[in-house]
Amino acid sequence: MVVAVDTDHPYIPSDAFWKLYSMISTKDMLRYMVIPSQLISSELPNNRPLMNMPIHGVANYFDTEAVRKYLFPEDRIVINWIPYRLLPSNLALPECNNTVCASDVQVCNRMVSGLLSIATFYTIRRPRYACTLDLYGSDVSSVRYHLIYHLKFIVNELKDLACLSIVVDKQLDKQKLVDVIAEFRLIQLTDSDDPSKTLQYFLERNL
Repeated sequence: MVVAVDTDHPYIPSDAFWKLYSMISTKDMLRYMVIPSQLISSELPNNRPLMNMPIHGVANYFDTEAVRKYLFPEDRIVINWIPYRLLPSNLALPECNNTVCASDVQVCNRMVSGLLSIATFYTIRRPRYACTLDLYGSDVSSVRYHLIYHLKFIVNELKDLACLSIVVDKQLDKQKLVDVIAEFRLIQLTDSDDPSKTLQYFLERNL
């Protein structure tokens, strides 16, 4: 179970809640408004080829220890806001018609580079669409290409306003990520619109 809660949210779970669930981890989330009319697809050149893959294809990264530790140091992957342990059988569980995965992960001389990005799209009341983008890995040089990849999907497929929530991997340099995002002139949501920073909590039910 994953819960996204504002950092200043007054709600505090009860003692009974914490008897059922344990906190695994937290990650920062950055929120932006994407306006397709301000992002022309031709102005979003992607000079690095990214591999589009079905969600079950991500299981190939579980087999190599170096890649597994690089992408998933917390031994979890989040799909549709639900964390799964790194078992190939788990990736057959979620419905993923609204999920887009991209990767440029590669291994050279035992060094792992690139990122894995998983975008989940869903409809909300206002704006019409929302997208949660989970980034796995620490290679800041890949961030721009993954952002372009998913922004193109919003521009070409959704063709409407979308709230983009980017989940910041703890290995990723957050300030460098913010600097790259700024190049696209996205509207960062302020406190008056929607929290510009939230926390994504990883909770797991106690057995």
